[in-house]
Formats: sequence, C-alpha cells, structure tokens
Amino acid sequence: MHSVYQLHEAVEALDEALIGYLIDGGANVNARNLDEESPLHVLISRDWNHAFVPFTDGEKQCCTRIAEMLIRAGADVNKQRIVDLGCDLGSCVTILYEAAYFNNQTMMKVLINNGADVRAITSRGFTVLHKVLEMKDWDIGIVETLLKQGCDVNATYPGRIYGHRGGTALHLALEHDNCTVELVKLLLDFGVDVNRKNGRGMTASKNYLLNALELDLNIWRLRGINPALLRLVRPSEEDVGPLHQACIFNDSSYVHELATQPNVDINAVDALGHTPLFYAVMTQSDSVQDQLSKDSALSSTLQSDYGAEHAKSTRLSCSTQPY
Repeated sequence: MHSVYQLHEAVEALDEALIGYLIDGGANVNARNLDEESPLHVLISRDWNHAFVPFTDGEKQCCTRIAEMLIRAGADVNKQRIVDLGCDLGSCVTILYEAAYFNNQTMMKVLINNGADVRAITSRGFTVLHKVLEMKDWDIGIVETLLKQGCDVNATYPGRIYGHRGGTALHLALEHDNCTVELVKLLLDFGVDVNRKNGRGMTASKNYLLNALELDLNIWRLRGINPALLRLVRPSEEDVGPLHQACIFNDSSYVHELATQPNVDINAVDALGHTPLFYAVMTQSDSVQDQLSKDSALSSTLQSDYGAEHAKSTRLSCSTQPY
C-alpha cells in the first residue's frame, strides 16, 4: 500500500518511472496533500520552489511528460483551491492561474492544450490574462493563445495592481518597460477598448503618460515614453494638446510651427501636469529638446512684440470710439 502523498513526492522528484508505477497501481492523481495541492499543483510550483536552480531544457521536457501522464490518468486541469497569491489574497483560483502566478510557461502551455478554462476568473475577479500581463517576462505566444481561446480582453481587474484598480489588459501591458508594439497590436486585434477607464478615470494611454516617471517604493523610476506605442493608442487632445503631442511624436518642424505662434505658451502644462519639454525628455528626443530651447527664446520675443502690438491696437480702437 502506497503512502497517500507518495505520488506528490515522486512528482517533486521528477521521478517518471515511479510516477508511472504509482499511477498503474491506482494512485489518486487528484489527491490533495496538507497544502491542498494535487500532484499537478506540485509540478506547477516546483520551479518556483527551486528558483535558485533554473530548469534545464531537459527538466522542462520532463515536466511536460509528467503533466501529460497525470492528465491522461484523469488529473483535473481546472481544479481550484483557496490560496494567497499576490493581489489575490484568500482567493479561489484555478490551476492555470497558479501556473501564471509562478510564471511557469511550460506548464501553462500543457494545461491550455489539455482543456484548461482560460476564461475562468478568480473569486476576486482576476483573469489568467491579468496575471500573465502582470509578469515582466510574459510570453506573447501565451497571450495570443489565451485570447484565441476566448479570454476576455476587456475584463477589468477589481483589485489593486501597481496601485490601481479597474484597468484592462491594455493598462497592464503599458505599465511594463518591455511592452512591445507587437503586444499592443495583438490586444487591439482582439478588440481591447482603448477608451475604457480604470478606477482613477484614466484610459490606458493617459495612465501610461501619467506614469512615465514613477515613484516606486520611494525610488523614482524613469520608464520613459515610447512614441511607437502611443501611435497605436493616441491620447486625446483634451488631455494632451497639439504642442505636447508634437513633442511626444518627435515632430520638430510642427513643434517649431506651434511654439512660435504668439498665443501659444511653450511652458504650458497639459491635463496631466506635463510641459512640452517633459515629453521631449521622456522620449529622449534631443532634436525636439533643442528646438524647444531655440523656440523658447524666440517665443519670448514674439510674445513681447505681440503684447506691444495688442496694446497699440487697443489704444487705437479706444481713440476711435465715438463719445
């Protein structure tokens, strides 16, 4: 008679021969240990527990084979349990969500290929897609698979991620330094709502611009601004005016055209509290920064001349008024 946890121990040890022997002997592949883990849970969290010894390709292949052995023997790929995972404290989550939490991309692929429900949400309202995009080294192939399988691209997260509530997958994607044009295009192709606002009333593009310079754990973190991303999800002119947008998109000639108009304040702040120069710095555009510097002096002269001409025309107008 086998120990009730012998299968869990064999999975932890990646002992394929013993796992096969135990399964053939009738071991319960859905049995839970004292941590409410099934053998699949043990396999999914294993590389997290061994984080200081990275998995080799051979070990990843071994994990895939073991997972498929367990699934063929009847392991439940949609098994849920109550766990504390990041923002999801005390939440009931699926095994696929746990794989996303541990960033175990190998096991996520196995689970999805074997019918794991990609549309399931945790008891607190998070989706697997939210969790995947919360990770800094997400796999775009997994994101695409989740979307193709029907994961809701516009589902909003109710809990706090990065200090915010109510954002979509697009909000999450744009939070990362390594967000790519390819990822944003993928989300757009699957119908993400660029006008959806988070709990602070911010669209994804507005939130992205607001947090270009972030205070993270009391340390200023310069994320910067990638104009290529904002060409896909342009900010509204109500939030970011024409001169500010010209600086974001590094259009030096248009910056000069706007900045030298007598009624334009080259140092004006937009709805986010940012000046045109801020955007030139955040996009690392030396040419726009130089153009603003030149236009600033010219603008001061034009404003002075405009003021004198305006005063002169006002006096002339008053002098011609009938008594």
